[in-house]
Amino acid sequence: MIKLLKDQIKEEDIKLLEKYIDEYNQKFTASQWEEVLKDILEKIYPGYKIKKTGGSKEEEHGTDVLINVPGISENYNIAIQVKNYKGEISDENIKIIIDQVNKAEEYGWEDGKLIDKILVITPAKEEENPKLIEKCKEKNIKVIFSEELKKLIFKSIIESIDLKEIFDEMLQE
Repeated sequence: MIKLLKDQIKEEDIKLLEKYIDEYNQKFTASQWEEVLKDILEKIYPGYKIKKTGGSKEEEHGTDVLINVPGISENYNIAIQVKNYKGEISDENIKIIIDQVNKAEEYGWEDGKLIDKILVITPAKEEENPKLIEKCKEKNIKVIFSEELKKLIFKSIIESIDLKEIFDEMLQE
């Protein structure tokens, strides 16, 4: 059964998909990535409320995509800011980015308690930005670079295919 799946997903298909993602990573604006990220997260986490929150209110809350996780007694929010930088991010821009992401802490979210802040950086690479990682870590901001974003895209594709359904069908044969 596993061999059958491996035969269906060929290595060249994966390489082609990676090539497309890399091309889009270079061309997409932050706003376009916000929409892609929202769609990806909806596929991976179908029980969560995920909404694109950028726009005029973003100046107040510093959040482009908001994940609302239902809880037993209250709901929880994860604030995501998407930025589009290439190469090493300057100290000045690091400060601006962190200040913007931290607005999510100060904002009065009505639909849940803020539990996490995530910064998605495209197409800059992790190895080019140790200072950004260090400064974000100091402020409890998780940073996702393009390589991790690529993994999320692959995960959403797998969720779209619904491997559980494929395995169930194969077991019934």
